[in-house]
Amino acid sequence: MFNKLLVMCAVILFSVSVIFAGDAVCDEEKEMRGYFSIGGTTIDLDDLNTRLNNKGYSEPSDGLFSIGGGIFQKVSPNVLFGVEGGFLIGDQADSDIGGKKYSSSILGGYGLLNTAILAYESDNFEVYPVFGMGLGGINVKVGQSSFDAILDNPQRAASMGTMSFLLNVGLETDWKIALSGDNSNDDFFYIGLRGGYLFAPFSSGWYMDEMSLTGDPDGGMTGPYLRLTIGGGGQFMKSVIKNTTD
Repeated sequence: MFNKLLVMCAVILFSVSVIFAGDAVCDEEKEMRGYFSIGGTTIDLDDLNTRLNNKGYSEPSDGLFSIGGGIFQKVSPNVLFGVEGGFLIGDQADSDIGGKKYSSSILGGYGLLNTAILAYESDNFEVYPVFGMGLGGINVKVGQSSFDAILDNPQRAASMGTMSFLLNVGLETDWKIALSGDNSNDDFFYIGLRGGYLFAPFSSGWYMDEMSLTGDPDGGMTGPYLRLTIGGGGQFMKSVIKNTTD
């Protein structure tokens, strides 16, 4: 299930990046910027953790480390359209059940198509709300954490996942540093901070080995996030994407 999510996110990122690259090469007036993001997100694991706790497993934290990146391109003076993707990494929770060592861990991923509307702009500072939609999912793995126990029976672990349609609402502030000449026309570097909320209005349910599970827990990808974004834009970014797709 998680592998399918990664493939779908990669397809979204690649497809839109190719569209952007072709458009950017043909239209020199449109500003393009790319960025790397790092931060954290909190997701709704209340029901899942209750289920794990009832079976004796320690509860994984609902705070996950996030790492990813994306591309934005101006489609009008005050509107940017972009694509973003990333991974969510949770801590491993260890537990002792009947004298045996068990662990539970969570991984996630997402791919989003975002629209940003410029609300405030000065020479070096920008503020804009961000709205988007896409796909996301989490994978939960539980099982024995003893090396010898796994060698004795490699099947002593289970991996379960769920995928959700996502809505993204956020607010980003960027501080721009011009690398040459006028900020608005030439290359620039920027550091930003984005906070927001991911909504999962419905999900595909939970799966294990492509088999749909009944009585699955509620919750999933819904929750707030905060990310630091570091990137650059201008003609340099266009040339990097052009060379990558040639």
